[in-house]
Amino acid sequence: SILAQPLPQASMSLFEFSQQQVAAVPIGFIGFIQRRLLQDVRHMPSLEELADEMGISPATLKRKFKSHGSSYQKQVDHVRCMISDHYQQKMGYDTEQVAQLLNFYDTSNLRRAMKRWILAS
Repeated sequence: SILAQPLPQASMSLFEFSQQQVAAVPIGFIGFIQRRLLQDVRHMPSLEELADEMGISPATLKRKFKSHGSSYQKQVDHVRCMISDHYQQKMGYDTEQVAQLLNFYDTSNLRRAMKRWILAS
């Protein structure tokens, strides 16, 4: 499957980490969503794209998130937080490198997001 291969422009370590994270996420609605988001952390699908992939309407997807006490943005933030923590704590990446990996416009946007993630957890 094409999803089991790294993108040509992706780093091998990001691909390997993503594969490990995908394998570790439990099955279920939230697990399925997290697995999908981890497949390409640089270009995560929008809620609408994700709903289309799942064959449901965006409104139905929002209701499913709500019934699980979550939201699309919470799941995106959770995945980004996991990746950010891994690369900074375990791989020694600096904020600029992590911002690039997660497709943030600049490091200040990543820092603000990290503060939000920490306060939300």
